[in-house]
Order: sequence, then C-alpha cells, then structure tokens
Amino acid sequence: MARLTADLKPIERFYEIGNPQKEILRHCLSLEIAGADSVLMDTGDDYEPSRSRLLEVVNSTLNIGLTVETAANERWVESLQEIKPSMAIFKYDEDRGEELSGFVTRLQVEDILIAFRIQDDVDSIKKAAKLKADYFILDCDPYCKAVSLNKEVEELNKIAKLSSLGKKLSMGVIASGEFNKRKLKRLYDTGAIEEFILGLEFFSESLLYGYGAAIQKIRSSLT
Repeated sequence: MARLTADLKPIERFYEIGNPQKEILRHCLSLEIAGADSVLMDTGDDYEPSRSRLLEVVNSTLNIGLTVETAANERWVESLQEIKPSMAIFKYDEDRGEELSGFVTRLQVEDILIAFRIQDDVDSIKKAAKLKADYFILDCDPYCKAVSLNKEVEELNKIAKLSSLGKKLSMGVIASGEFNKRKLKRLYDTGAIEEFILGLEFFSESLLYGYGAAIQKIRSSLT
C-alpha cells in the first residue's frame, strides 16, 4: 500500500495570523490518529528560529513521519541535522549541483531520506540520481487537471515512463498533486508510486467528513 503524506500548507495558510503553533500541532496529531503516514511542512526560504522549534516539537511529538520541504541553505541544513525529520525535500537546481550534493550527504548521514522536486523530464531524473537522492517527486497536476481521456492517458503514460526510469536508477517515486479518488486510483494501479502527497483537495474533503473518513476513503479506493 502506498504511503499517504498530508501537506500542511493549506492548513498553515489558514492560521497565518497570530500564533499558529498549537493549532498546527493539533492538526498533526489528528492526522496521525486518522491514519496518515506522515505530514509535510515547509520551512520557508529564510531561517526562522521559531519555525525550527515548531518542527522540532512536531517531530518529537508524532509517531508518524515528518517530511520537511526546505530551502537549500546552510542554516536550515544545520537545523535539520539536529531535528532529524524522516525526509527532507529540496528543489533541484542544476547550477548548485555540488552544493546540493554536500547537503544530501550531510543529511543522509543522520538517516534523513532525501527527495528532489524535479522537472518532469529524463535529464532531471538522471541528475537527481547522480546526487544520490532517495526519491524524486513528480508534479502530477497536469495529469490531475486533464479533462479529456486522451490527455489523461498521455499524462499517465508519461508518469509511468519517468517512474520506471527512477526505479532503474535506484530512486523511489513520490507523486504530488490535487488528486481526486478516481485519478489517484488509476495512478496507484500503475504500481509505480510509493507515496502520495495530498494537498488542498484532501483537506477540502476532510472539512466534510473529517480526517479519519477522508483517509479511509482514499485507502479503500486503493484496494
């Protein structure tokens, strides 16, 4: 069964005013109880001690994974070495290959998995593999937004092809996008995806049914 990771960006936007830390932690705990495998939080570009402390509290409190999407800079890498989330996500930047390689090595030494967000092309996957990434993240929004069956099949075949290449290069594949259950099921049936990052579509459904029911509906659709 593929892992389900809840991207907390939609929730955090809701709590931009005031002190959101308690509310964010409450949502994280609710997602754990509901059966999510991990939560995803973003550091932002500039280092903020308060943000680092929140990530540390979340990671020490949860019994599920914490994935941290972060700007590739020295201060945040140092902080993640101390926090030790289960996974760190970088955006691949060809012009910073040597620097990124150093960051990857430092975090992997701490048993932190590394994933790269990449352009959906063969060259980017090969370059991510050279940096020893554990995973790459495919932006599946073109597939999710496809309105015709032909376009949907075309995007699905493209995802399957890139995923197959990633596996040959010893990288796992994570899919990110605003999936409805039908399209998530079709993508899951390719056997290519190890993890799905769930965004606004998931949280919108959760408003109606709650986290537990929303995750259960997704899992039941994947059987």
